[in-house]
Amino acid sequence: MFIGAHQAMAQDEKKEEPKEISKEEKQLMRAQRALWLAHILRDRSGKNIISDLKISKERIPVFLIPQNDSFRPLVKLEVEFNRPGWQLFIGDKLPMRKQADGSFVLYAYLRSRLNAVEIRARNEQGAEEREILYLFAPEAREFKLVSPFDSVLFTLGHSFLVYEQTSFGTFVAQSLLLGVRYVSPDKGNTFGLLGDFTATVFTYDSSPIEQNPQFMEGRIGITYPVKLIKNPKYRTKLFLGASTINFVSYGSPFGFSGLYSADLGIRTTYYRNGQNSYSGEFHYSPIEFSDPLAESSFRLVLDWSMNLDNLRQAQLGFSYSNHRFKVGFEEIYIDAISVFGSISF
Repeated sequence: MFIGAHQAMAQDEKKEEPKEISKEEKQLMRAQRALWLAHILRDRSGKNIISDLKISKERIPVFLIPQNDSFRPLVKLEVEFNRPGWQLFIGDKLPMRKQADGSFVLYAYLRSRLNAVEIRARNEQGAEEREILYLFAPEAREFKLVSPFDSVLFTLGHSFLVYEQTSFGTFVAQSLLLGVRYVSPDKGNTFGLLGDFTATVFTYDSSPIEQNPQFMEGRIGITYPVKLIKNPKYRTKLFLGASTINFVSYGSPFGFSGLYSADLGIRTTYYRNGQNSYSGEFHYSPIEFSDPLAESSFRLVLDWSMNLDNLRQAQLGFSYSNHRFKVGFEEIYIDAISVFGSISF
């Protein structure tokens, strides 16, 4: 939901009347300008728009306004409307402020990733036109002064593993999966951090022998945002880092440990609305650079995330990883499938 700054202040302070943003507050806005951008989306068909309404900028900066121990994201929306005898309103009754240069301006708090504001054009005879503008700002949200690492996700899930080794044969196991994951919050065109680690901790079904091995895989590296899809609801990050896999069998005639490799990846997120987003992530690791196709690993992750308060998230997901390589005369193949749920505290 998108509420004008003056409407939002009126709701927050109950009976408080809307008031002008002061010169000092505007100076503060310039000082607190974030790296985030809000994209203004209109009806592309042109059917549900106010024909004479022009948007000065399709992308506008987001400002952070301190309030108690929190920061609130605020935008300044400017439009041009040159139709004699007509006035612009926010919603049903709140007039949109006219500036000295003839343009109209609205200061508004962003309450979610996808925000909607209704603008009405009305003349003295009561004729009226309406348009809903959408402001999409996936990174911007209200948050408290906390460490960014408070958004670390802790994972619980189910793992299905198929392990093949030349001297042993095939080992199949179903296990409890635990993990931890961190993806830096988006802040414009800046480097970020991505790291995750998962491990099976309890095997409740295995064959051909009853054994409780631990399969561990993890990666850590830096991310950088790129624009691959024009639609602003999509965000893509490239990944460069290192990965490791281990299969500890505690005395059984199979397993390995300490296998490290470079890791290349890509992650794309689609922000469906203010609370929900969907992501796809792919990683590739050339275990043996002399033969990167025959000895390599890859991992695919699909997840659905729900935005909670502050930087917290809840997540449901699916992952599949495949690893194939040689250790001496041993050829090893691993297929790991997992379903999981994650939450940050």
